[in-house]
Amino acid sequence: MIRLKWSNNSMMLLSVLLAILLWIYVTNVQNPVKEQEFRVNLDVRGEVPQGLTMAGMPKTVTVRVQGKNAQLTGIQAADFQAIVELGPLEEGETTRTVQITAPSGLQVVQVNPARVNLELEVSFRSRYQ
Repeated sequence: MIRLKWSNNSMMLLSVLLAILLWIYVTNVQNPVKEQEFRVNLDVRGEVPQGLTMAGMPKTVTVRVQGKNAQLTGIQAADFQAIVELGPLEEGETTRTVQITAPSGLQVVQVNPARVNLELEVSFRSRYQ
């Protein structure tokens, strides 16, 4: 039978190394990184100037996020925020970027659509007043 001396520094180093390898195995293999999609309601910040109408704004966007399995558990679409900043608007076509706020620990991989094409026209009422 082999007798191991735990007072030996090399045995302590080996046990620490094995503990680190076991930790890496458990965190990566038992809790892998996954991707998940959510349909998030699109909010608008800012106002359309009086006399203009806006077309082309979708109601929702699809957000694909990446995170550990434990981080994605219990996450819902309501935990995300999708915003389009209108800023100064004029008649014609304009493109705005969709900004996403995700829960901490999750990485946004893809947003569809990432940009929104808006068409602003003089409204029928203001045209004939």
